[in-house]
Amino acid sequence: MHPTYSGIRDRRRAHHPLATGLVLGSVLVFSLGCSDTQISSTDRAPVVEWLRPIDGTNFHPIEPLELCAQISDEAGLDGVELTLTSSVDGVLEVAADECEGGNWGAWLLLSDSDHTLTLAAVDPRGQVDTASTQILASDNTVPECALLSPEPEASIELGQSWEVEASVQDAETASTELTVTVESDLDGLLWEDSVPSDGSILFSWQPAAAGDHWIWLRVEDPRGLAAECAQAVFVDPCLDEDLDGQTTCDGDCDDLDASSHLGGEEVADGADNDCDGTIDEGTVLFDDDEDGWTEVDGDCDDEDASIYPEAEEVAYDGIDQDCDGGDSIDLDGDGYAGDSGPDCDDEDATIYPGAAETWYDGVDSDCDGGSDYDADGDGFDSDEYLGDDCDDADNAINPSEAEIWYDGIDSDCDGGSDYDADGDGDDAGDYGGGDCDDSDATVSSLATESRDGLDNDCDNSCDEGLISTGDLIVSEFMKDPTEVSDDDGEWFEVYNTTLTDITICASWVFEDDDGDSFSLAGGYTVHVPAESYAVLGRSVDTAVNGGATVDYGYATGFRLANGADEIVLIHDGIEIDRVEYDDGASWPDASGYSVSLDPSSHDDILNDDGENWCEGASTYGLGDLGTPGTANDGC
Repeated sequence: MHPTYSGIRDRRRAHHPLATGLVLGSVLVFSLGCSDTQISSTDRAPVVEWLRPIDGTNFHPIEPLELCAQISDEAGLDGVELTLTSSVDGVLEVAADECEGGNWGAWLLLSDSDHTLTLAAVDPRGQVDTASTQILASDNTVPECALLSPEPEASIELGQSWEVEASVQDAETASTELTVTVESDLDGLLWEDSVPSDGSILFSWQPAAAGDHWIWLRVEDPRGLAAECAQAVFVDPCLDEDLDGQTTCDGDCDDLDASSHLGGEEVADGADNDCDGTIDEGTVLFDDDEDGWTEVDGDCDDEDASIYPEAEEVAYDGIDQDCDGGDSIDLDGDGYAGDSGPDCDDEDATIYPGAAETWYDGVDSDCDGGSDYDADGDGFDSDEYLGDDCDDADNAINPSEAEIWYDGIDSDCDGGSDYDADGDGDDAGDYGGGDCDDSDATVSSLATESRDGLDNDCDNSCDEGLISTGDLIVSEFMKDPTEVSDDDGEWFEVYNTTLTDITICASWVFEDDDGDSFSLAGGYTVHVPAESYAVLGRSVDTAVNGGATVDYGYATGFRLANGADEIVLIHDGIEIDRVEYDDGASWPDASGYSVSLDPSSHDDILNDDGENWCEGASTYGLGDLGTPGTANDGC
């Protein structure tokens, strides 16, 4: 058997780099024991042999190193004590573990140097053996750095920001694992953060102190080797207190006002914004053409000295010399020039751009070129003046608009009722008309009933007068299932004997003679194709009804008695079919079997005779027999 090492910790913890338990300078004695019975004893010493690391192995000082050694003693390993020593770190304490083959193993961290590791084993009789192995620390070079910006002897002004750019790299270490700081001898720490994988560093620095700064960048790798780069920068004490980008040294004439600086835009504020020694030039407060009038005073063209209030007007030159708002070519004196000017009638002072329009008088009073018969401006003349607009006071009402139904407004001016959306000539029932479906032009109180399962004429019945006795018959029923309860598994099948589809709607009634009855819920229909089947049952859920495919579930209100009972189909007050079965005297009456009409007897007369009925022969769903919704088995 393998020896048991009393110094071994849980294997999962011992292999974790943080669980080595290494303490430099302390002694840990490993006692190894074995449960085998010792038969004989000699004076031979234990034997220690390094399996890993072997002589000359390179290791990374900041990563855990795995140890593995074979230790044996002919008297067994019970009571054997181990001591691990480094030529650099001295006696080491480690958390012992097993390595392959059940041998002694451990993980530890060593200082950054070449080491000779010696493992000594002492048995209970004092016999000693040692084994040594030399390991070499992997190469480590000094990191490199470069300050790219600011350039040597660069100069900036106090208050300005500077983009500091640098790069770092290390031959053995990823840039992201390097420690980097950037400092100024006057401003202190400027930057300390993680370095991206490309080794680039970029940040903005706004000096807090004027004078000569030394910018120092220090980079250190995880093994403690460091490099420094330095750059001198001069910070000019010229201030930019209003942060307008110019200092007093640049000629900023008002460093407390960000709107005033060399090259600034002059505005009418009583300040010399462009620092040229002149205030408000080029603005409404300055007499630019030196005619004695500013724009504030009323000069309507401050770039022409011949134009100002009280100047002599020159007739018909198209220029308003006296700034009174018009020229003498404005014959009617309404302020707008005629002929080629904007005034469309320079002989009438009530006609000019902007004048109030008088509608429907045939005069374009405001000179906008629009029709005088289109007051709402929707592009359509009033229908009272040979146009198509039925409401010329509302631009949302004209022949191009989409109709909004039931708001009482003829939005598209088509003259139709706003309560007849389907255009069948019958207003919607909700708005005083007789149309029970105003989205279907084939349905209204004026329509003729069709055999389509719809209430075409809105009399609350479908297909009235179009279904005859025997058109739809009962062809099969399950009154006593055995795989599920009657409450869930009862159903009956109907067959369309005609060559035209029949749609069962809410006006159909299904009943018996003792008061059971049901009709389809509003909005539901059951389609029975020509010469085909439909199934109505207690439940449509095949998981609970025994596996029958049911077209409509009536749930309650109608039950099929296990003894004698009736199934009666009524449409529009007319009995379409009736089946009266007994308790087995002349009709099939077996539990778990449907009562099935022979396919040769599919009419309303033959299905009255129990001789034409037999037990279902085909299995459906969970095991009951019948053919719900498909052709019946022959009798």
